[in-house]
Amino acid sequence: MLLRAIYEDVLGAGHVDEGEGFFVLGGSSLLVEILLERVRARFGVTVAVERFYAEPTLAGLRRLVQPPSAPDPDRPGLAGLLARAAAPDPTRPAVVGPDGALSYAEAAALTERAAARAAEPPAPRAVRLPTTVDGVRTVLADLAAGVPVLVLDPAATAAEEAAAREAFDGELRAGGRLAGAGPVHGLATSGSTGRPKVVLSPTDGTLLVRLRQAEDVGMVPGDVYLVTAPLHLSFGLGGGLLAGLLGGVTVVLPPLPLTPDGLRRAAEEQPPTLTMGVGLAYRFLLAAGARLPALRRAVIGGEPLPPGLDSVWEERTGVPLTDSYGTSETGHVSTNVEGVAGSVGRPLPGVEVRLTGEHDAPGGTGAGELLVRSPGLARGYAGDPELTADRFRDGWFATGDLAEVREDGHLLLRGRLDDQLNVGGSKVDPREVEAACRESLGLTDCAVEGIALESGRTEVCAYVVADHPVRRADLVAALRDRLSAHKIPTRVVQLDALPRGAGGKIRRADLPR
Repeated sequence: MLLRAIYEDVLGAGHVDEGEGFFVLGGSSLLVEILLERVRARFGVTVAVERFYAEPTLAGLRRLVQPPSAPDPDRPGLAGLLARAAAPDPTRPAVVGPDGALSYAEAAALTERAAARAAEPPAPRAVRLPTTVDGVRTVLADLAAGVPVLVLDPAATAAEEAAAREAFDGELRAGGRLAGAGPVHGLATSGSTGRPKVVLSPTDGTLLVRLRQAEDVGMVPGDVYLVTAPLHLSFGLGGGLLAGLLGGVTVVLPPLPLTPDGLRRAAEEQPPTLTMGVGLAYRFLLAAGARLPALRRAVIGGEPLPPGLDSVWEERTGVPLTDSYGTSETGHVSTNVEGVAGSVGRPLPGVEVRLTGEHDAPGGTGAGELLVRSPGLARGYAGDPELTADRFRDGWFATGDLAEVREDGHLLLRGRLDDQLNVGGSKVDPREVEAACRESLGLTDCAVEGIALESGRTEVCAYVVADHPVRRADLVAALRDRLSAHKIPTRVVQLDALPRGAGGKIRRADLPR
């Protein structure tokens, strides 16, 4: 709902002039509280009551909600933002990829056409989103038109796609708990219940967070932004493509799958001033001897900073690695633009964090579970009310990350509360993989763990118990049509029995490494 619509709805009035007084129109102190809470929920901006009282009109509220850098709440979301980004020079490239280029003029025109066609509620649809310029055209048109689009990995299996679509479509049917008001989009990510989770996010809130991310990182027209994360991931679609376009930069998409030579060629053909990716991308650039003379900031995220990579990278390039933090459920949270050791930065404007409970983090440091509230906060997991209730708590998302928050606002991560694995920036739920292994290979028992390698990467290892020999080739053959490639274990260890405690729980620390 747009700012004017919220204002008029709270007052129960028809058309309101920008300068008409709130209290003259029948407003009260209670209605002020209701109005400001709805503004906070919609736009992620907390307006102090006394500041609204100083100019209690729609025009005054607009100035408080919409600082000069924020999108106009009463303009079409993505189309309006791209028109503004295109204004300095519409002919410059917005996106360059392995299949060509897209100018800002073309991007603005296609989103304007898509927004103009969105007169009726569009039907939900699913898209296997490639990391290409054609893929960019598709997703920009869907988001601009307000299409409830489910973004899928192009390599998803038929079973994974069917499960995700069933959850997404079912949630958006009439009466769906999470459908709500305003456009939404879905991202399929590895689930904790034996099938993928579908994160259902508000499109307008996502755009606002990504605009603020671009401002926080310091993106300006003329920057060239090398985005190495796939577009079907939140890190690639939001932190890469959308943040880049809203920041007015040229987004460069290298060919996937990533290779050292492919990344080097992309960087040499379009010398980046900014880069983003997981640790693997930076190791590839180092291995290929890529020359990066124009680089001024290199943002790493999607996984914990691999040990030692930051020092090697800075020594070779002269540019430090800038750590960042976000989740599929919250969107971007922070970037360590100040370079504070051990920090992932301060939360963006409009993004709030708090800690709950205390736990023993690695190294004995006391920390709490990190909760995040954001205008880009997802509405929940489509088709999974129990998990939604567990993780989304009164407007906050429980991340499962242990963290500290310093007095100056810097956020320090201290580990995980759950056992979900992070494999090259993609989440892998061990329980999903364990269930697939048991059912596909006729195993007696199975445990899946992440093994930390010296490189900083995580290897997925399956510990299996069976009355017949189990080779990795057998496992790959059995799982290739059921699981995405990054979920399939790269190591198989066959045991006589899994170590278990008296209560039957697996003693994971006793598994051989």
